[in-house]
Parts: sequence; structure tokens; C-alpha cells
Amino acid sequence: MLQGDNAYFQFNFEGYHLSDGPIVDGSFPNINYYLFIDRLSNWYIMKEDTTAKSYRFKKGSPVTGDATTTYAYNWTNRESGVYGYFDAVFSA
Repeated sequence: MLQGDNAYFQFNFEGYHLSDGPIVDGSFPNINYYLFIDRLSNWYIMKEDTTAKSYRFKKGSPVTGDATTTYAYNWTNRESGVYGYFDAVFSA
């Protein structure tokens, strides 16, 4: 990744690693999900649509006392929630 990309999106991808995936959506076999996390448990999920040849994203950081912000909760509930375009999700 180019250094300029990190500056533009205000999001540093260094330190994120693929944790799980691809997981195929049982109802939609053309949908794959990938979970990326860093050492501080910040996370993002990439949703791949192999038919449309598109990717959508959602991201978050754990908040103490709020289980719905954890990567584990969001990975379990990956089929719900709002996914957005890369620039919308990762820009400031």
C-alpha cells in the first residue's frame, strides 16, 4: 500500500492481519466474508460479492463494556449491519 493512501484515508492498514475467512454466506454462495484484526482488537470485515465483482467494508474498535463493538460479535453477526464503499468507510 502506498504511503499516500494511508494519509488520504486516515486509516493505517499496517498491523492488520487476516483472522478468518473466506466464509461463504450459506444463503448467498456468491458472498464471501473476511475478518481482519490488529493487536488492539480493532477490526474490519470485507464482504466480497463474486457475482458483482465488488467489495464492501465495515470497521470498528472495541469499546469497554459494549460487546456489540467487538470483532467477535461483529464476525458472528457479519451478515447484518451496514457495509459501505471503501472510501466512505475508511476516510475520516
